[in-house]
Parts: sequence; structure tokens; C-alpha cells
Amino acid sequence: MSASDTSMTDAINGLQQSTILFSQVYCIFLLVFGTVGHLLSIYVFTRPALRSNPCIRYFLASAISGSINVCIVVPIRMLQLGYSIDIFIYSLPVCQVLSYFLGWIRLVPVWFISMASIDRFLASSSSATLRGWSNIRITYCMIPLIVLFISLIYIHYPFNQAILLSPQPSCTFATSSYRAFFSIWN
Repeated sequence: MSASDTSMTDAINGLQQSTILFSQVYCIFLLVFGTVGHLLSIYVFTRPALRSNPCIRYFLASAISGSINVCIVVPIRMLQLGYSIDIFIYSLPVCQVLSYFLGWIRLVPVWFISMASIDRFLASSSSATLRGWSNIRITYCMIPLIVLFISLIYIHYPFNQAILLSPQPSCTFATSSYRAFFSIWN
């Protein structure tokens, strides 16, 4: 082996170690600050003065689902990227269920924020009929409907997951055609 091959190998190994260290540190900061941020949001959105506002209910639902997202997804990704522990590869049902849950939980907070925006549009409309749709009772119906809707639109996801063994074990899409579909879908 020549000196340039050795130096190239050392550079690649150094870059991989730096990436692993960055993942470990970044995930810890993300976990701490994400948890604190979502808990503060939950604290603010549960104040009595804000409880009657339907828009705040969507933000509260987004903060709760976001905190679940941070407390579950970030540690799993930290294990994968920082410590090379992939809990997805031990069995196909675990791969399918975790992939479904992680895809689903990422989407829920975004939909709640979108619903808060729609609620603000409805509340500020000049039409009394549209303003009537900005209602706390509708919010209580819409939050579970959004969770159910996202659960249903992601139902195809676990059925297209597989554990591939080469070059190293990974939980990924079963076919390349589904990978192409999912890149457009997501």
C-alpha cells in the first residue's frame, strides 16, 4: 500500500469518526432543547386564558406530538448514527412497526400547525359561515380525525418494508419501485 492510500484511508476514517461524534453530540442537544421547548410550549398553551381559542388547541396538539417525536425518534436515531445500534434489523415486525410509527409521528405535528393556519383563516374571514367553522367543538373533532387520517394514509408503509442483509443489515424499502413512489409521496 502506498503512502497516499494510507493517508486517504486515515482521512476517511477520521471523517467517519467525526460524523459519529457529531451525531452523538447533536442528538443529545436536540433531545434536551427539543424536550424543553415542547414542554414550555405545552405549559404556555395550557394556560386558562388560551384554552378557549381553537387555534391554540391545534398548537397544543402539535406540541404534544412534537414532544413524542423528539423523545422517541431522536434517541432511536442517536443509537443508529452515533453508536451503530440499529433496533430495526432484529425482526421484520419490529422493522415494519417502527418504520410506520416513525413515519407517522413525523407528519402529525406538521398537520396540526397547518390546521391552526386554516383555523386562523376561518376566524378572520369576512363570511359569518366561514367564521363559524373556527370553533372549539370542531377542533375537538378534527384532532382525532387528523391522527386517524395520517394513520390511514401511511398504512401502505409497513407492508413495503424489508430487512436487507447486504452489504450490511438494514430496514429499508422492499422494492426499488416503492422507493421511487415513496420519494415522490413523502
